[in-house]
Amino acid sequence: MADSHRVTAATTVAGILLVISFGLLALGKTSVVALLAGIVVLDIGTQGMQITNQAVIYTLRPDARSRINSAYMVCYFVGGALGSLTRRCRVLRRRLERACVSSAPASGPPPSSCRRGIGSVPHRRSTTATPSSPA
Repeated sequence: MADSHRVTAATTVAGILLVISFGLLALGKTSVVALLAGIVVLDIGTQGMQITNQAVIYTLRPDARSRINSAYMVCYFVGGALGSLTRRCRVLRRRLERACVSSAPASGPPPSSCRRGIGSVPHRRSTTATPSSPA
């Protein structure tokens, strides 16, 4: 979806899957099936969000894809590590169900994509000027 210029729709769907996954994970205390389904849906939502994000950032400067990807992955790792630490602290203080309920809003689609609705957002195309030869 992201490569066909439907970034907003892809982001919204991935965010909704993440929210649903926390609901399934909360039910995982009493059901192994719900726990496994939550893990699978969490993985699909996370991968969908990451692919969408990378599709967007690669259009910013095609000539700097390697540097952009390096910066993105460092930020992604640090954010994931801090999120895991925060969730772990919540699980230690509260029950698993409350930790999942409090984590779900942070994982949902960004409010800007919800306000715009599910649709297509045009990508900003990079137009690199080629140096002209002296005449």
